[in-house]
Amino acid sequence: MAEGENQGAPSRRIFYGWWLALIAGLVIAVATVPLIHAESELIWAFERDLSWNWSWSLHFLVPLMTRIEGALIGPLAGYLVDRFGPRRVILPGLGILAAGFVFFALIQNYWGIFAAYFIMAAGHSLSGDIPMIVMLSRWFVRRRATAIAISLLAAPVVALPLVPLIAWSVVNGVGLRPTAFVMAGFIPVAAVLVFSRVRNRPQDMGMLPDGGPLPGESLEADFSVGQALRSRAFWFILIGDVLASAASHSFALHLGLMMLDGAINTAHIFTTSIITGGVGLCFTLVGGLVGDRNSKPFALALFASLPAAGLVVLALAGSMLPAYFLAAALLGIGWGRAPLVLAILPSYFGTASLGKILGCYFLFASLGSIFFTFQSISVGWLYEITGNFALGLLLVVGTTLLGAFLFLKARSPQLPQADELQAEPG
Repeated sequence: MAEGENQGAPSRRIFYGWWLALIAGLVIAVATVPLIHAESELIWAFERDLSWNWSWSLHFLVPLMTRIEGALIGPLAGYLVDRFGPRRVILPGLGILAAGFVFFALIQNYWGIFAAYFIMAAGHSLSGDIPMIVMLSRWFVRRRATAIAISLLAAPVVALPLVPLIAWSVVNGVGLRPTAFVMAGFIPVAAVLVFSRVRNRPQDMGMLPDGGPLPGESLEADFSVGQALRSRAFWFILIGDVLASAASHSFALHLGLMMLDGAINTAHIFTTSIITGGVGLCFTLVGGLVGDRNSKPFALALFASLPAAGLVVLALAGSMLPAYFLAAALLGIGWGRAPLVLAILPSYFGTASLGKILGCYFLFASLGSIFFTFQSISVGWLYEITGNFALGLLLVVGTTLLGAFLFLKARSPQLPQADELQAEPG
């Protein structure tokens, strides 16, 4: 597609960036589903094959180590993406991930599983969200949130059939080690797609970003990571995101106990999970579409407030089963926040240092998740005092609405005047 086609009359050809959104989703799924979604199945099969009874430590320590490592590697991954481009980081990241699965298939001792997951988590960080979000942010401007939403949809959609297939394979099929080898074998397919199709910027193919800067429109300001960290907008978005996530965390953690209190069969937990997941998948895409057509701070506040309404419904549900289903649907609507958070950061801070900014954002968000532990303790403590979850849930509602308020206050920042003057000669 020539540059003129992107600026003038619409072309009949699909803009290449949409293919990259699909490829990004596939690569994120390859890097995420076996490592994160199928984690419990692989650890359980590992214990069974070696006849060990370390469930309490493996099922707690391995996920904890994986997530801590991912958060710590995030800033490094972001630096490498900004320095060398997404394509040159994704390829070695996929290679490291494949090597981790091969090592996982060969380990014979308890500590080997930690080493294997350490390698796989490093590969996941280098080939997953950060490089793909940076790439899509450079290819899209007007429809950036929609493109990011498409890439985020792939992992949960692929996980629906793949996780049960992995569980069957390690239990009744070929066994754990051949399954790990097969998963390692699929990763080079993603690497071939990246090598042959992925381009860091539309300018590399003689194009402009879809919906990119046209005559009379202002360019997005490129902040350094230091300038971004010194802005109010960054911290309002980050803290708002952490606080708004409290609703989903409390729903998942306390739902079973609330159903028991309401004399409802806890078998319906599975139904509520399906409702939340199904609605969430739909509203991930809806969130991207809404964010591209409306104010992103307002859309973020909206998708944070509706889960808070779900918690209010949950607090009043009692023995009414439909109320639990309605609360699950409102929690699923909150998934629409995910693509908006990832799209508003490049909109506010540009793409020149976006990798480092995302790396810091993911690191601080992981540290902020410690807040959920203290909040869960508070909800449990209030339950012990009052005999019901209503007061504790209303506390979480207040936290979630505070997050929505911070989203509204996250206005687009301006580069400091001194920085603009220094940038002009360059």
